[in-house]
Amino acid sequence: MERIQEYHGYLEDDEKELTWFEVEKWLPDGTGKLKNDLDYTIFGTEVCYVVYNNSHRWDGPGFSTDRDLNLPVPFHSGDIVTIDCRPSAPVSHAVILDVGDNRDCCCLQALYRNDDGTWDIGAVKHGYVLPNHHLPKISPLYRLASFHGQLPEEERLLERVSWYVNGDEEHGSALWQYIFGLCDSRKKWTVTEEQILSYMENGN
Repeated sequence: MERIQEYHGYLEDDEKELTWFEVEKWLPDGTGKLKNDLDYTIFGTEVCYVVYNNSHRWDGPGFSTDRDLNLPVPFHSGDIVTIDCRPSAPVSHAVILDVGDNRDCCCLQALYRNDDGTWDIGAVKHGYVLPNHHLPKISPLYRLASFHGQLPEEERLLERVSWYVNGDEEHGSALWQYIFGLCDSRKKWTVTEEQILSYMENGN
């Protein structure tokens, strides 16, 4: 912990927000070798998760990171939300397109922007809504919140989509289907802002 605090001393505040540590504990296995018994995940200077590597996979360690938190949410189609999975990814925004039955792990679908300016859709509960496919160490649901304010210029399309969907799940679901249909043979999305705007402006 002293070394971590020392390391933090070299970082700017914004760098500290996006830094975490993984610490392994190795113990003698009785045969003259070492085995990795425990893995700790440290956010800031606190141990937040621990995985016991020698448990049977069905024992359920219970304290490991799991981004696939499956809970119902209070959001609706067209809601703009803040995705905050710090320290494992920067803060970003998305617009909810489809809520579905609000029970299934993949029912909550959203549109978000990649760093290269393309747009993508993904399952919020699985953490597939972060630019450039960052996979967070924690579930987006822990801090998922409605966004009310001015978005950065590069994310303004989310406002247009929010107005278009306007709480109508059929509109949101249809837009999701359109974007999904643009998937190429390598399973990569190639959606541009122009394609999304054209779809909405044509009244589809």
